[in-house]
Amino acid sequence: NNHTATHILNFALLKVLGEGVDQKGSLVAPDKFRFDFSQKSAPSVEQLDKVERICNSVISTNAPVYSKEVSLAVAKKIHGLRAVFGEVYPDPVRVVAVGYKIEDILADPSNAKWAETSIEFCGGTHVNRTGDIKGLAILEEASIAKGIRRIVAATAEVAEKAKETADSFESKLEKAKSLSGKELEAALKTLGKELDEITIPAVRKSQFRKTHADLKRIFDDADKARKAREQKEAVELIKGFFEENPQTSYLVKDLKAVSAALAHVKGLNTKSALLLTVDEENGKVSYASVVCKDHVEKGLKGSEWANVVSKAVNGRSGGKDDSAQGAGSDVTKLLEALKLSEGHAKKFL
Repeated sequence: NNHTATHILNFALLKVLGEGVDQKGSLVAPDKFRFDFSQKSAPSVEQLDKVERICNSVISTNAPVYSKEVSLAVAKKIHGLRAVFGEVYPDPVRVVAVGYKIEDILADPSNAKWAETSIEFCGGTHVNRTGDIKGLAILEEASIAKGIRRIVAATAEVAEKAKETADSFESKLEKAKSLSGKELEAALKTLGKELDEITIPAVRKSQFRKTHADLKRIFDDADKARKAREQKEAVELIKGFFEENPQTSYLVKDLKAVSAALAHVKGLNTKSALLLTVDEENGKVSYASVVCKDHVEKGLKGSEWANVVSKAVNGRSGGKDDSAQGAGSDVTKLLEALKLSEGHAKKFL
């Protein structure tokens, strides 16, 4: 199967990529085969798809495969015949052709139609008909040296299994399109890892990578918009709190976003705040403080304020008198942390 498949692949590459393609080596194994060929640049996904389609078209015709030993001088006259450059062939040489009897080819060796099939010098074992191969899947395509590229492909049951795996993955990818938020984020991580590991046709893997990247871009855009909205809402909340409570000089609060809110408090110059945000899914409490100059002079230190939270939520923090930040792992202690932080601030203000 795989030996005849290398001939068909060689023919398909020539049809799609042109005369610059020359075989540079091959290795045939029971489960797959590799084919090295000359090519200055990487074939596009569309070209690889076309190569694979041509191969499967030849296989589906169930064409007979003929072989016969022929005088080397006569064989070299066959139009469209493929041979490995630099290879020394015996005389007579064995000619293997797909779809046409060797006798018919030798009767009219210059006929242009011979270029429309696979004809090669080869002493190896081949299938009787192309249909015996059942199917072909290109699994990998990559550069192995300057101007030399390698295709790894499979046939028959191995190719079919690769296609079935691709179908299964495609279903998962389609389901991910209906997700959003944290569910989509988790699905993208799982699917990305799976896509790196599974053995599927290279063309479909490339297509899946694009779909995965598109979904990731949609998620990133939505996540960016969500975070911007949460930051804006947090700032509005802080702004509203101090406007409604002008006599209150500090705030302890849990919010979805804290960075912009803290910046707003810092800009007020006469206010202080310790803000917390909880990521329950990842079991994390993040917190930060900003303390105005007047409050620092009264004894409220940002680093000590944050440390109060650290002790409550099993965290660590660091910073200076006017600002500090930290993170902890015990999300169940949020209310306790808020209460302790409030009590600490009241000691000084």
